[in-house]
Amino acid sequence: MSLIDPFDNQPRRPDFDPYARTGAPVQARAGKFVQYLLALVALGILLRVGMSGWQFAKEHVPAVAQGNEPADGAKENKPAGRTPFQSWSDSDRGSSPNAEGRKSASLPKEDRATYDLAKARQRELLQLRSTITARLEVWREEVRLWHAQVEPLLDNDAGKALAANATWVRGFHAVYEQPRPEIARAASVEELVTNLTEHAAAAAEDENDAYLPDKAALDRMNELRAEVDAAIQSYRHGRLQIAALIDESRLKPTQGQRPLGDA
Repeated sequence: MSLIDPFDNQPRRPDFDPYARTGAPVQARAGKFVQYLLALVALGILLRVGMSGWQFAKEHVPAVAQGNEPADGAKENKPAGRTPFQSWSDSDRGSSPNAEGRKSASLPKEDRATYDLAKARQRELLQLRSTITARLEVWREEVRLWHAQVEPLLDNDAGKALAANATWVRGFHAVYEQPRPEIARAASVEELVTNLTEHAAAAAEDENDAYLPDKAALDRMNELRAEVDAAIQSYRHGRLQIAALIDESRLKPTQGQRPLGDA
């Protein structure tokens, strides 16, 4: 390469910049600069998004999931609530079968059988209480129906129709005069049931309470249940027998003048 400029015949230093004269690639150099700038901006955005995601996870993901205990301040400000796997029945309704099972499993083998027997007997006693309580309501309803459907026959027209037939009169009195327990007995039974199950009811609410109800208490509860069932049947069976007599009298209508109570 000649170092003499053909136009001014003056020597000059070699020019190693191929674009120094044309100036055309200046735009290309500017474009590369913009690309570098955009890349830096994009990288900044990615870093910002990453930091935001990390901050969101720190604030919203439970401490257990992050593998760290929450700070003391977070514990104090956290609303009172349940642990993730806490059962409602375990805390709100006293002892539950699950809680009792866990308690039983934690006991020494020699104590486990005694604990399981105590809890089973508590449940049995309370189940009997529920059954008897429900049957007492049935008894009261049968007494109400007796007074509403049977007692009026002593002096109403349906009773007079029965009184016109000697067979019906004998059938009515044979049923009506059978001994039946007074409804006042129901209140006494209810009180006995409460007394017999008081300790078991309290123990059933506490998984740690291994109170063992006496076998005699269970036997007495079964006797009371049988007594209530017999009382229900004495009213119900008698009422249905008399209802059958009334149906028969309607099939053979007879005009009676004398009240059934006097027949």
